[in-house]
Amino acid sequence: MDDTDLNLNLPKQRASVINSEFVRRTIAFFIDLLIIQFVIISPFRELLRRLIPAGSFSKAYSMLSASQSPPAVYAISFFIAVMIFLYFTFTEYITGQSIGKKIMGLYVVSETERLSLSQVILRNLAIFPFFPFIVLWIIDPGFMMFTKTQRRLSDIISKTKVIRLE
Repeated sequence: MDDTDLNLNLPKQRASVINSEFVRRTIAFFIDLLIIQFVIISPFRELLRRLIPAGSFSKAYSMLSASQSPPAVYAISFFIAVMIFLYFTFTEYITGQSIGKKIMGLYVVSETERLSLSQVILRNLAIFPFFPFIVLWIIDPGFMMFTKTQRRLSDIISKTKVIRLE
């Protein structure tokens, strides 16, 4: 299969396309998590420390789940989730790659036509830490690890795949 079969706008000097491997995708995701940590989450760290009483992560998590946190904590958490969603959605829609995927040589492509914004939004809904999307945090990696094609459930539903050019 070559890139013209997938309706891609990818470098023409590379013609052969192969499915990405679980390890390569995982490394790309961790690279993206590092970027997210420094660019999106870190600016809110001090503010969250002031809003959440001193204690372990488990205490902060139990406060959030028990609705005992100040409303500002929910607002900040929601804002961070939206920013992370936008990071993945717009980098993948505009370039076909997040920064981590770019470093690892991976591309998000459509199985049907050109990659659409709705496909990218659908495949990235798992980022939101709210029910029912949080269920995908377990199901998506499971699909990747235990299916022959190494695709997430979100990829299958959105009719996208992550490829590496050979």
